[in-house]
Amino acid sequence: MQLGVVLAAIVAAGQGGSSRMKVLEANRAVVSATLSGAEVVIRMEDRRSGHVWADGPYAYAITVSHAEGQRDHRGLANPRVRVGQGSLTVSGTITDTTLSVIHRLTLDTSGVLQERITLRNDGKEPVELTNVGMGFRKLFAADTQARRLVAVPFRRQVDGKLHDYGTEDLLSGRFSNSDWANDATVANQQCVDAGRLRSEAWAWTDGEAGVLIAKYNDDSIENSVAAVETVAEDTALRFGGAGLSLYREPRGATYLGPGKAFTFGTTYYFLFDGSWPQAYELYRTFLEDKGHGIPKDYAPPLNWNELFDVGWYHSNREELFKYYTRDALLKEAAKAAEIGCDLLYLDPGWEVCEGTTQWDTERLGTVRDLARELREKYGLRLGYRTIGRVYRDEFPNAWYIRRQGESGPYSMPRLRQQPTPEPVPLRKADGRRNLALLPGVKVSVSSTIPGYDKLHRPEHLNDGWYNNPASWISAEDPSWVELDLGAEYRIDEIALGSEHTAHFRDRSLRRFSLWLRPASGDWQTVLTHWGPTVHETTAFRFQPTIARFIRVLIHEAGPTSARIDELEVYEAEPGTGPEPARRPMPDVVEGSPIGFWEVCTQNKAWQAEKLKRILAITGQGVDFMMFDEFDWRGPCYDPSHGHPVPSTPEGHVRAVYGLVEGMRRRYPHVLVEAHDPVWPWSMRYLPTYFRQGFGKSRYQENWGFEFMWNPIEDLLSGRALCLYYYNLGCPVPLYDHITMEADNDACLSFWWYASTVRHLGIGGKKGLNSPAENEVRWQAYKKAVAEYNRLRAYYARGRFVGLEETVHVHVHPDGKSAVVNVFNLTRDAARKTVRFPADLLGARNAAQLACEGTTSQADGKDLVLTFDLPPLSPAHAVVRLEQ
Repeated sequence: MQLGVVLAAIVAAGQGGSSRMKVLEANRAVVSATLSGAEVVIRMEDRRSGHVWADGPYAYAITVSHAEGQRDHRGLANPRVRVGQGSLTVSGTITDTTLSVIHRLTLDTSGVLQERITLRNDGKEPVELTNVGMGFRKLFAADTQARRLVAVPFRRQVDGKLHDYGTEDLLSGRFSNSDWANDATVANQQCVDAGRLRSEAWAWTDGEAGVLIAKYNDDSIENSVAAVETVAEDTALRFGGAGLSLYREPRGATYLGPGKAFTFGTTYYFLFDGSWPQAYELYRTFLEDKGHGIPKDYAPPLNWNELFDVGWYHSNREELFKYYTRDALLKEAAKAAEIGCDLLYLDPGWEVCEGTTQWDTERLGTVRDLARELREKYGLRLGYRTIGRVYRDEFPNAWYIRRQGESGPYSMPRLRQQPTPEPVPLRKADGRRNLALLPGVKVSVSSTIPGYDKLHRPEHLNDGWYNNPASWISAEDPSWVELDLGAEYRIDEIALGSEHTAHFRDRSLRRFSLWLRPASGDWQTVLTHWGPTVHETTAFRFQPTIARFIRVLIHEAGPTSARIDELEVYEAEPGTGPEPARRPMPDVVEGSPIGFWEVCTQNKAWQAEKLKRILAITGQGVDFMMFDEFDWRGPCYDPSHGHPVPSTPEGHVRAVYGLVEGMRRRYPHVLVEAHDPVWPWSMRYLPTYFRQGFGKSRYQENWGFEFMWNPIEDLLSGRALCLYYYNLGCPVPLYDHITMEADNDACLSFWWYASTVRHLGIGGKKGLNSPAENEVRWQAYKKAVAEYNRLRAYYARGRFVGLEETVHVHVHPDGKSAVVNVFNLTRDAARKTVRFPADLLGARNAAQLACEGTTSQADGKDLVLTFDLPPLSPAHAVVRLEQ
């Protein structure tokens, strides 16, 4: 039974200037505010569980940029507390500033607390803020429960990191955000929340009860910020309220002109019973109530991505005319139809030059004709990708980004001046030779980044010089490098790195393995490295092994592809014979250029032209679009573009989503996946829900975090486990396409992404790195796709229930049946027993359920399913409610 909101004025028990306590009560929630001198102590209690979630003085803190530097301002001058019908309002002025605060707490009859904070500049001069730290405080000294702070919806992030922190983690500083950075030409990428934590929402729980702290702001980019602070002689967790994160978001709060105000997004507090999974369910329901759920008519196609077999050629016209032709696309369409796909998706290649958004009719005919032929001959729809950057000088120079201090005609940005090459050791201190520098050693590689004829060549792998000007870079990963020493040696050490002297800090190896082979015989894996990331030169020792050939297989590097500035190979004991020697030092190219031109997305003229080109293509029969490579390229300082100077990430986001919304207003049937416009390929910069929806011409689907190139590696490494948590806490559908080349014959990747990505794409009968088509894999995928198509409604529109990371349930929209997916991510056979709760299908007990696909047995209210799984394999079963 819900209780109405109760308001009361209770005399505070404390002495020494404390005022009367103002109290809000509803259902299980009790919120009280007391003026204690100049501080406002706000408590948040759960009277059902007895938990006190906040008990310290509320934090009102900002940092202001003054002419003489930055200055912290803490607390309120002349604070006031007012109570109204279902609300409590704290007001005052930030100490020694002209900024007034209106802090309103509202408690509804269900016990959900809502919090809004407004800052207003009451002075005559503008105020620039570099930090905001407002929020409830829980004093750790009085906290006897073993509580955990868990990020929602990314308990595990895209980088594989677990964001689940106990009290000891918080007190000892064992926490950090998962960040991403673009290439070195992009300015102002420093995150302001170092030392604090950000998430869309947080679950704070002791496993029996908890509070969900959810920030929701669909107008400005904002996160829920948590911090550990010193309060008097105690330490406290600050949460909720308002804070800056990322690149000073929400940006509108950082500059307040005279008389101007900014209202932060609402923070919602939900008290719950249970642990973090219950908080995830609450948050998913909360987002659904905000309009981010799956509509009944959502029916995404199964896409076929031609990229994995046709290839990627950017602006190389000769190769585009040779490989990316209409005939090539029709061959891909035949594959798509044979395997059971619904839509042919065109990744890079259809444009005159990538980024122009101009269809190449000379190679491909018209869009309309291709769409008609796909529909009539193959039963396929058509989709395509558009991007923000452009790989040739396509637009008027006045439309490009102008960086701070630049003048004159636009020029492509160049990477920062880099360290001069440094000499590599010829021998170790104990006399062991660097065998890679012996005369006649041959180098081979899987691929080399195009467009850098002097830099990044394979011969730099053993030229005897460190750093980026003397490095090799792969075209794509996975990749490999190999040295042929010319004779057999007994070796026990290698050394490698991305940069000996850290400069760019990109393209660093995260996971690699070392293979050795004698003059004749098989390869032997002697070393496997699965993190941490190798930036600087790092030595790796292993058991002494006789080898002539040394191969480093790079499973993952980033951001983008791998760089190795030198591969050193050391003999196990000092030997005699040829002496190592280095080549002449390579020329240093001062600041090599990036490979594309950067438009200012907030330039109104470019926006109009880009939308015009998008509409011209989409209107000829397109049903799906991806908005990719609109990554934030840094602030623009050109006032003629019509944006504030400098431009901001938020303005960039609005510009990109403006293109989406402009297209969907004209063609509302088109399904759109939009990459995060700031951090497109890794961790999200934007909240998962930001500007998303199935109405109001918004985009509908988020990107699946680039788990497309190495899907099985991403899964086995733990990174793709983030998709499990995403589905637990977020109803916004994901789109991802994977290459079957990087799967196994058990279709482990296929079923994992089918189970965690509501809109799936596939491709790669041959793949980018294979010499021939894989017929065995193809036949396995045909069977998997047929089964997926039979069950697609469960995956596309069903309710996702996570029983554990490797056990997923998809309840059919009608609620009468469910698919259970299980995964064995180990290299040993395994038996997995799953207890399926009968109430998931509305049954009173398991005797009302039937199962197909595996053995099962009723056990009270649970149906017990048993799966025998070979190594690295999936399985599934269907459970139905018997009438």
